[in-house]
Amino acid sequence: MCSALATDAVSSQDGLSTTPEARIILRTAGCEQGPYDGAWWPRSRRLLVELPGLVAALAATSSPVAQVLFSLVFWDATGRELTSGGCTVQLRGFRTVDPRLLRVTGRHGAGGLDVLVLPPETDPAVAARAMASAVGARGRLLPG
Repeated sequence: MCSALATDAVSSQDGLSTTPEARIILRTAGCEQGPYDGAWWPRSRRLLVELPGLVAALAATSSPVAQVLFSLVFWDATGRELTSGGCTVQLRGFRTVDPRLLRVTGRHGAGGLDVLVLPPETDPAVAARAMASAVGARGRLLPG
């Protein structure tokens, strides 16, 4: 049976109220049904603010992240690198990259991951269905 791992993150825009939401889902080993290796529903289009959470989730389940290719059309202006968890991640933005895709590569020759990116303004019910569909499975929530 195909399964997926997801992080259960807490959203707090005003700093007072929190709502648990699954924001990252990753396909587990042996799961070959979905078109993507994972799906991510960031809270904003500020890549330097949002990316550390994704990098941490990926580092906890696979190799540390070395490089992220992203769409300059989707994300707000950003730098060329990010330091997260003591590691430097190279950021490569392109206008020709599909805005719905992040290509993440690991250190030490670790393979790449294709991660579907959902717009922050996506309805929560639509986001949940899209994330599950992206990896071809139902997600299992883990502490995030």
